[in-house]
Amino acid sequence: MVAFTCLISLFVNPVQAKSQLLTVTTYAPDASGLQLKWPTHIAFGPGSEEIITDLKNNRFLYRDGPDDAWLASPVSVSGPHSLAYNPVDGLYYANDTANHRMIAFSDLSIGTIAAQTNSIAGVTLNRPHDTLYDPDTGWIYALNPNSGHVFRFKAIGQDETAVQAPTGGYARAISLVNGKIYVVGSSAGRIVEITDWDTPTFTIYNSHDPSGGSGPAGSWERTGLVINDAEYFDGHWYVTSYFTESYAAGTDFNENKFIRFETFDDFETGNWEDLSDLLPSGMNPYFLTVHNGSLYLAIFNHESAGNGDAILRFTPVADDFNSWISDPAFGLDPTEQGFALDPDGDRLSNGLEAWFGTHPGPKKGA
Repeated sequence: MVAFTCLISLFVNPVQAKSQLLTVTTYAPDASGLQLKWPTHIAFGPGSEEIITDLKNNRFLYRDGPDDAWLASPVSVSGPHSLAYNPVDGLYYANDTANHRMIAFSDLSIGTIAAQTNSIAGVTLNRPHDTLYDPDTGWIYALNPNSGHVFRFKAIGQDETAVQAPTGGYARAISLVNGKIYVVGSSAGRIVEITDWDTPTFTIYNSHDPSGGSGPAGSWERTGLVINDAEYFDGHWYVTSYFTESYAAGTDFNENKFIRFETFDDFETGNWEDLSDLLPSGMNPYFLTVHNGSLYLAIFNHESAGNGDAILRFTPVADDFNSWISDPAFGLDPTEQGFALDPDGDRLSNGLEAWFGTHPGPKKGA
């Protein structure tokens, strides 16, 4: 894995700058030789299992843990976008997008499908995209991107209902944050909160957009945000947009393709941080996943499938100066630990003295 760390603000005051740091790691692919082509999502199953949705290879990749090699699942799918694991019934639920169906299966290592459907709650599935599971309620959610229908069910054919969110056009993703479901209105550059499922009622948040344009993909200058996904992580909302060279028409296809903000007021006024420099130029950032203190992001090359396609992991740098300065990503030897120690008794920790080039010795009189 390749690690690098980016300063999102200038290093003027370490106490101020520390919260602005993220360590970015290329998490997949690895040396297993399984090339990704338009990966759209990474999910986490039982134990330490990991699953990548590999869209243009029409497959799922899986492994039992980070130290294992990736394996290709024989489950037959076409153009899938994501899956979720339900620990209640032990089934994986996946959108089989190009086949316009939802499927459920119990084992990634065999091709047996336990259940499938081409409609939910009486609504025909049309290229279903995002799928997620709510561990607090047991509900599974899925999305019809063209109509904005969001589906809720306990299993295929069980307790099914649907609402139609005012997405303003094409919609790629749904997110679960603090018990609430949010629907991404991709073309309109909006996020829709489902405030009450039964009524149903919604709250619409429209992004700041000086462009006056829209589309299924584009650039900040041409279309404003064209949102792929939105997730809340470590005090911020993170948003990705479908910006790529062929849709940018000569404008900057990297600007604002990966942003973060604290509140929806910031989202609506454009008071956000552009984190696009954290990503390789020209790569399209797609679905985000929050897991065990890290944020994962699937990226792919829209113009040349497989050329740089990867899963990235973002981890906040620890919230104290000694941890920050001892982070191996800054080039310091990992064996140089004990940065909080004060061996010479001068009330300066070893981390500070190492940074300023002093050489602490044994405490006097010891």
